[in-house]
Amino acid sequence: MPSLPYHPTLAPSAARRPRRRLGWLLFCLGLTLCDPASAQDMVTPSDRVTSHVNLRAAPAESTAKLGELNVAEALPLVGSVPRWYEVRLPGGSTAFVSKAWTTVSQGLAPRRQEELRIHFLSIGAGTCTVVECPGADASPMIVDCGSTGATESDLSRDEAGTYVRNVLSQHQAAPNVVLSHADEDHYGHVASALAGLPVASVWQGGDPNEYTSNAFRAWLADQRSRGAVVHQNFSPHFHNDRRPLGDELSCGSASTFVLTANTGSRKNAQSLMLMIEYADFTAIFTGDAEGQTEAQALTNYGNGIKATLMTASHHGSHTNGSNGGAWAESTAPAVLISSAGSKFFHPRCEATSRFGSLAVTRRHAIRCGTASGYQASRTERAHYVTAVNGSIVVTSNGESPMLVNCTRSVECGVKIPH
Repeated sequence: MPSLPYHPTLAPSAARRPRRRLGWLLFCLGLTLCDPASAQDMVTPSDRVTSHVNLRAAPAESTAKLGELNVAEALPLVGSVPRWYEVRLPGGSTAFVSKAWTTVSQGLAPRRQEELRIHFLSIGAGTCTVVECPGADASPMIVDCGSTGATESDLSRDEAGTYVRNVLSQHQAAPNVVLSHADEDHYGHVASALAGLPVASVWQGGDPNEYTSNAFRAWLADQRSRGAVVHQNFSPHFHNDRRPLGDELSCGSASTFVLTANTGSRKNAQSLMLMIEYADFTAIFTGDAEGQTEAQALTNYGNGIKATLMTASHHGSHTNGSNGGAWAESTAPAVLISSAGSKFFHPRCEATSRFGSLAVTRRHAIRCGTASGYQASRTERAHYVTAVNGSIVVTSNGESPMLVNCTRSVECGVKIPH
């Protein structure tokens, strides 16, 4: 399978394949099914380049110019000599670029057993997350999986299922499934993605009677018959009071916590908010949490919730208090992920701008929405949007830094301290 996309000026027209193909290629990286070259580091122009850098025949400015490497494009790294990187061209030959004007994007290497890896799929208007937990024989985890609208740039239902199953195939233990609430864009792909695969447990936030999809209900009944433990009908404001859930919701060497569930009367407000803690790294999955959900989570944990990595509540919405200022300030994430498609102008600019704690990283493409449309820009804030950056993969060994890779942006291949 191909590696991360690149489009240098020299590339033949075949390299400029439809964007849908680019949206699902990353799942092969780090898996045994893939070409080892997929994990290769990439060379891209640095932030101070405004147009392009020259590709030279040899490591000297006086040698022949072979082409140009434009901003936001990349070529595989072959080697390094003083002041120059050697890169591979699409036809298989090599060229040299100045180190002064380029930078290396970290490739997605095969996951090590002690690493926690989280895949945020580019699924359009919805969310689908696959967690590879650290430790020997650790159970992986699905945290929501559904969409109500995918474009040609996003994963289709079938492609999302292929991605999920390819990741799960690398693990012997049955996965756990956590569903924040009963909206199709959070659970609608579960039955197809996990068809025929046994799961260890299913956690359902909200009213289980509101999960009305016949396919899901049949899938859940089948999982019960296979022995899966189903957790549902949580009491209002349910949480586990800072005590790790342990075997009830295992994630290998990491610990899991429910920050709150079934708060309020609306589906979104009832979202089960999950936290995974691994040494110094903490990931929070917010579902479609509203302001009262966020406030209840802070109350449940005595305002002691801190995040290294966090999903923007309700795809980055600002309605009903989602992504409130108190929540953003208290959790203080270093990296924010907005799982959003091309509906509803998510994530909203006014919501994501509240996260002043985000780390500074390599400049990359981003967009946010207002009442009148999307605003596209480039940012150094560690905020990533699946509609723009593609599927996003975050890897941590529990210590700083974490590695962020994306399917549609070579600029994402960075290590971010926390």
